[in-house]
Amino acid sequence: MESDVTMQVKRVDRKRKMNPFSKASWTVFLIVLVAIVVVEQSAAEIIELDEYYRMPQIYDYDDYDRCVAEAPHAGAEDAVYCVARTVIKPDQESSLWRLIEHVTNDTRRNFRHDHLDRGFCVERCRQLVDSLDRDTADELFMPKFDIPFPYIINADAFTNASGNRERYGRLINICMNYALRRQYNLSAYTEIEYCTGPQRSAPIDGLDISFLVISALIVGLVIGSTWYDHHTSKQLGNEHYKKDLPCRKTMVLTSFSLVRNWYRLMSRSKDQLNEDLKFFQAIRFFTFCLVVVGHCGDLFTATSFANTYGREAEYSNPLAHILINGSLIVQSFFEMSGFLLSIHFCTNQAKMKKISWAAIFVTVAYRYIRLTPAYAYILLLHATWLPKLQDGPFWPRGAEVERNLCRRNWWTNLLYVNNYVNADKPVSMLG
Repeated sequence: MESDVTMQVKRVDRKRKMNPFSKASWTVFLIVLVAIVVVEQSAAEIIELDEYYRMPQIYDYDDYDRCVAEAPHAGAEDAVYCVARTVIKPDQESSLWRLIEHVTNDTRRNFRHDHLDRGFCVERCRQLVDSLDRDTADELFMPKFDIPFPYIINADAFTNASGNRERYGRLINICMNYALRRQYNLSAYTEIEYCTGPQRSAPIDGLDISFLVISALIVGLVIGSTWYDHHTSKQLGNEHYKKDLPCRKTMVLTSFSLVRNWYRLMSRSKDQLNEDLKFFQAIRFFTFCLVVVGHCGDLFTATSFANTYGREAEYSNPLAHILINGSLIVQSFFEMSGFLLSIHFCTNQAKMKKISWAAIFVTVAYRYIRLTPAYAYILLLHATWLPKLQDGPFWPRGAEVERNLCRRNWWTNLLYVNNYVNADKPVSMLG
């Protein structure tokens, strides 16, 4: 018989053969990872700060609050503040333009430094242009030239964008070129994306009123259902809300009960399936934390910021891409949801000992009915009152665009085909 030592040695050898991730494999993996980091770092060309800040800032805006304070008598139809997109005209004789072109060509790591985002106080620009003689103003105006990339959101996404461009377009164009010529000796085409002001807001229409009516009905249902549930408690106290109701009619009438739903939300199911899937709660928790971190990283690309140099440096660091691309972790929620739905479906069908197309249709329909009402309510909020909840230079770029696109393409979201139909005009970040 083999000795115990010999048998242990054979077990270890067997485990090594069965384990594909040996020490050698991990060593090769780490060497490849380090090589990728070194190659990426060496490929990234470091630009000195003094050279970098020779280029115009990508994001630069007049003070919105000061602009509003200096135009207290502006009418409801008058724009007080305009946000515009500026595209610098190529000029190979300019060393600054050649630097801008060189940095911009590295599209994997750098922003387009020939594509600027500007905010203009209309009154300031009007005073500036009025101080110029006619010939100087005509010389500063830059007509549109061929621009080989998408540089602005379509005018139909904003309210009265075409009218704003016609009314203030020349003024903003001259105002921008005055600053560029004086500071950088460059010229650019500037086009208004949208204009805003404290008096400018969409009028209340029937859709806005319908949202208030639906919200009032929901509040009324919650109050009425909670009162009825309390009325039928029969001195049982809180235990009444924890028990299942035997009568279907009572179940329907208490379905909006605030207290009962609170206990249902906080309760823990004790069936065997939920006990077996208890580990899933930990996965959901850590995934949720990563989703929050990923969305924090997204703020740097979804909003304007001053330190573009630091952001571009992060794109040259492979490890920083974990945060930069962190929002992709949201996809794991769909995977978990699909997994749990499959488990639920297979468990129910196992009891019936067969799988039918009717059962699949009922499961999908149940899922649709469960998700869509809450989704539709939020879409209605975005299409009505969301733009009216705030004011500021950047609010229309998010809220107003969503309002206008929601009113046109709402049905694509409710049918969950918005990634395939009118995908270039997304209703919102909701889906």
